[in-house]
Amino acid sequence: MKTIIRILWGSLFLILSFTESYSQTIIGNIYDLTTKKPVADVIVLLKPTQDKISAIKTSDEEGNFLFRKVKLGGFIIQTQHVSYQDKIVNSLSFPSTDTLVIDIGLLPAAYILGEITVEGEKKDMELDAAGFYTRKNSRDGRFYTKEEIKEKTNTTMRSLLTGLLGITFKREDNVYYFNRYVNSGMPIRFYVDGVWINQDKFESVARYSGMFGKSKSKNPMGLDAPPNPIEYLNPLEIKAIEIYSSMMQAPYEFGGGKTPGGAVVIWTGR
Repeated sequence: MKTIIRILWGSLFLILSFTESYSQTIIGNIYDLTTKKPVADVIVLLKPTQDKISAIKTSDEEGNFLFRKVKLGGFIIQTQHVSYQDKIVNSLSFPSTDTLVIDIGLLPAAYILGEITVEGEKKDMELDAAGFYTRKNSRDGRFYTKEEIKEKTNTTMRSLLTGLLGITFKREDNVYYFNRYVNSGMPIRFYVDGVWINQDKFESVARYSGMFGKSKSKNPMGLDAPPNPIEYLNPLEIKAIEIYSSMMQAPYEFGGGKTPGGAVVIWTGR
């Protein structure tokens, strides 16, 4: 009978001990060491050893967290937050009351950013509205921005245009050609801010009886003719230039299919 009673008492003691250990609690608060304000959304790891995790909690808006029914002798608490340095509190154990109250202060993380280079084209609003950048990115042709034009500009429109690859000024005709069309009687078709400017006052039929090397008529303008109308432009006022050296390249709005000598589109933003 005594043996049975001892067994019962032993079993009761084990049950009470298990219940007691199961009721251990950790109450914690996390705060910013620099501002002393609570830190929310901190991940709190309860770990029996460095490489094992027993439970996970997240701090509330007041920086509080709570672990209930902890069944550990010794343990570690580790915190993680994107804006704060990780912190590890080692060698923790429960007091005799089985409730551990702990405050954890965190230091803000120091972020060292490397050099960042942002590459992109600075767009002019008027050119963007006119479709310049869309054509530049989607069509054949050559496109020059204000910065590139400044590099090529001397003092006159003639020096600017002839400085661009493939454009020639023919003095006896007083017009500009792409090199491939110099002997064909097909001058460049110019547009300024979207408006066609007719540089060829007397048209090719007045200069040529035919095309591609056939007999040439007398130039009605002569050597003392007034400047080509394009030359009245100030190169320093030009925002952009589009060059289409064939009618196949030229967009519809700039005479596409009707510009056998190619087209040059000049934007001044006036």
